[in-house]
Amino acid sequence: MEIVKICIIAVIFGVLIVFLRGVNPELAMLTLVSSAGIILFLTIRLFNGVFSVFERLSQISGVSGDVIGLIIKITVVCYIVEFSVGAIEDFGLKSLADKLSLMGKLVILGMSVPLLENLINVIVSVAG
Repeated sequence: MEIVKICIIAVIFGVLIVFLRGVNPELAMLTLVSSAGIILFLTIRLFNGVFSVFERLSQISGVSGDVIGLIIKITVVCYIVEFSVGAIEDFGLKSLADKLSLMGKLVILGMSVPLLENLINVIVSVAG
């Protein structure tokens, strides 16, 4: 299973980073960022077949592909912001991480407006 490999790699990187923090903190930080990128890349590879499933769900449910695409984009933004916030907190910059988290929430709110508009249109069409 691919997820087991990713977890083993993460644990190995974790042990390496803890060791390097005592020896060379700058190298530990570089290793942390590199390991996060590698783990993210390996995880993204797991999602090759997911998009075809969303396309089938769109066809079965009758929901517009644009709506499904927007939901996927919002989800991706959530993960990217969460990943970035975690990395910035690891750098010890909690204040910056909090501001990035707020920015991410505002972007998600803005991206959600078309979904809210579609929902209201459906409610009006069903009620009227």
